[in-house]
Amino acid sequence: MKNFLIGLAVLVVAALFYRQYRELRNYKDTAQLQAVELSMFKDSVKIIQQKNGDLNFQVQAVQVEKRNLKESLELAGFEIKDLKEKEIRWRKLNSVLQAKLEASDTGQTVIRDTFLIVENDTVKAGSFQVNNNYLLFNGLIKKDSLDWDYRYNVEFDFFQQKIKNETLVTVALNDPNAEITSMNSITISHKKKFYERPIVWAVAGIATGIIISK
Repeated sequence: MKNFLIGLAVLVVAALFYRQYRELRNYKDTAQLQAVELSMFKDSVKIIQQKNGDLNFQVQAVQVEKRNLKESLELAGFEIKDLKEKEIRWRKLNSVLQAKLEASDTGQTVIRDTFLIVENDTVKAGSFQVNNNYLLFNGLIKKDSLDWDYRYNVEFDFFQQKIKNETLVTVALNDPNAEITSMNSITISHKKKFYERPIVWAVAGIATGIIISK
């Protein structure tokens, strides 16, 4: 009878711990998904100017656990079907980055070739514009110079997958005429400490149960 009561008490305590664990896990899942949703509305890119004038860009990453990966991707605007078409195994993703690249500038250059004058018609000025939804290039020709300004923007998605002992990095650009000529990636993996491994906690739980039941 005594052992039965002890066993029952162990089960009750285990059930309470499990319930608390589930509640904390659900709370954590909700917090992670809310963080992903919030990151979609907040511009979190930090611009850092180096001493030589070059710019670096940093972004605070939102960390989610594997069980929340699918819903997090969907909240971020990714379609699982589209990922499969890109041959990306979304279950093996280690990180995902969405970004939009934009560059713009203005300038002037001298026109060295001459204008063609036909009879009495003289070209005094001319303008042109190139726009393919990614590159907008405006030019104004006056006398012997060309004034110009341009803006280029392209969205790209960055996917990192862990496949066996290798890490595969995929970058998808939305401009079909753009391509990446070179790319480097470094992945840092943190080795779990011995007390963080599930087997350690399992053994500790079994040992604790045996001690309590005696």
